[in-house]
Amino acid sequence: MTLAGETTDGSVNDSYALLVVVTYRSESHIDELVDVLGDWLSSGAGRVAIVENSGSKSLIRAVEKHLAFAAPRTLVRLNDVNSGFAPAVNAMFAEARSTWGPPERVILLNPDVRTSSATITSLCDVQDREGYGIVAPLLVGEDGHTIDRGSMRRRWNKRRLFAEVIGIPKAAKFLGTRDRNLSRQEMGASGRLTVDITSGAFMAIRSDIFGDGLDERLPMYLEDQEICYRSHQLKSGVVVASNLVATHLGGESRKSNLKSQRALRMMELADAPLRSWADWSGGSLGVGRLIVRTGGLVRVILAILMSPLRLRTRESRSWLKDQLVLGSWFMRYRVRRHSASGDLR
Repeated sequence: MTLAGETTDGSVNDSYALLVVVTYRSESHIDELVDVLGDWLSSGAGRVAIVENSGSKSLIRAVEKHLAFAAPRTLVRLNDVNSGFAPAVNAMFAEARSTWGPPERVILLNPDVRTSSATITSLCDVQDREGYGIVAPLLVGEDGHTIDRGSMRRRWNKRRLFAEVIGIPKAAKFLGTRDRNLSRQEMGASGRLTVDITSGAFMAIRSDIFGDGLDERLPMYLEDQEICYRSHQLKSGVVVASNLVATHLGGESRKSNLKSQRALRMMELADAPLRSWADWSGGSLGVGRLIVRTGGLVRVILAILMSPLRLRTRESRSWLKDQLVLGSWFMRYRVRRHSASGDLR
């Protein structure tokens, strides 16, 4: 059997799209994911690279078995340690380029995104026809209606950063700037919405934008912001094709405020927004740190002021504790760096 985009001797044509999936204990999503990938591999000139970051050999064996029919066009690898998202993507991209030559585009797809082969193909078609550097579908929640907060975003500015840190993102409009997340009303009838930033959970990136890989300054929560910035800098744009819809189930592990999760939460809520703001604006990281620390103090004050209205249930008391913990972390915040191994310092 010869697959689309493959010659009879097993070699591949020059032009192909590389779809990269980084998983981490994604057993609950893997069956649906490999079904979609199998359909896509059968119908187009694509290649798939999958890396499991938790060391789960059983997950890798399941993927290899399901995609065995397309083995010449798949790379399935296992990391013994969690290298982080960007390093894993970049390693698979380098191996794919060495194996098949440079791809014409890189598609990032999280295992917790429900989509279809047709949607993946349509993203590529939009990019080919309209030339955008990055194209993404509209991501929605499990209810099929609520827009995923990462799907359509404006770039960070100081007021949005402050509103995020105090825990009231919508307060940005009272500070004289628009909400960070765009609304359905801003889509218009064209089916295209140009945005500053879209979600790295599912996006197609043109090869000249992707370059040699994603930004590895942080192990996570920065890559989509930086790659979108890169596309805008090269005047290639970032667009959400709102007629293409995918469901982002999302993860819950990152929501914890346990001490062991401190670095992870600070990456998500402070490091990534601050560095992204500095990229876009040229602002000082020192100024950004001051915004985060001040926002932490305000968060604590607001939580204390609101506590008489909320401390009626155990859940509400947990809310207050979470706010105080996060606020104290922000007040002691420093800009973090990571070592070559990916550990935060």
